[in-house]
Amino acid sequence: MGAPRSSGSLKQNIAEAEARAAEVQAATQAAQAAAQAALPVLISCTENAEVATTLKDFIITALCNPDKTLDCIEEVLMTTFCNPMDGTSLAFMMPLLLRGIKDANYTLVKKATTCVSNVCALVKDGSDVAPFVPVLQPLLDKNLEHSSPDIRDASVNAKAKLLEGAGDLVDPAKRSKRLKEVVVEGIGAMATGVKPEVIGYLGDTVAAMLEEKLGGVVRVQYFKDAVGQLAEWVTTNLTGLIPSSTGSPWPR
Repeated sequence: MGAPRSSGSLKQNIAEAEARAAEVQAATQAAQAAAQAALPVLISCTENAEVATTLKDFIITALCNPDKTLDCIEEVLMTTFCNPMDGTSLAFMMPLLLRGIKDANYTLVKKATTCVSNVCALVKDGSDVAPFVPVLQPLLDKNLEHSSPDIRDASVNAKAKLLEGAGDLVDPAKRSKRLKEVVVEGIGAMATGVKPEVIGYLGDTVAAMLEEKLGGVVRVQYFKDAVGQLAEWVTTNLTGLIPSSTGSPWPR
């Protein structure tokens, strides 16, 4: 136990605490006011015309007042979108959709989930929606077991649209893994008797070579060059491991 404080000292400490609390509250209110003032300017910079104009006031109101979330989402559902959804537009939309999906109101949860499906279907570039997958997918997975069949169905569709919108960016190695599977299957059928470890190594290296040569770039000449390079690489590694009347395991 510490030494008892005098009444005067206690009053002084309380007064100082109240003054600090008032300063914090004033700073918080000032920051909140500044944020609210900046929202209209920021949202006007989004590339999606519907978000920047038609839905602008609804989104700002809902961001500042959670009780208006349902009203905003209903307005989004009634809006006909003529433009793709960009990353900045999603940055304004997703906090509202996440809030709606986590709500206790079944109607709000269902409409927010349906809205996720619609918004993700409008995504043009997977890199815009991919950052939201880690926070959104677990909520949708959880609602796959929801007591409401409508919410379960909506969650199934929303998850499919989310992953479809993000594409290979959900798993950056997805394309390489698929390339390896195709290569291993092809070499395995041709090079019978070769150890699986060797075929697996060739699958990894060929997939890496294709990613380096072709990943993100589409040029006809690159595709032409890649065929010969891969043939040479596989032939070099399999020479001596399988019999061949031509001296090369690679079909001519």
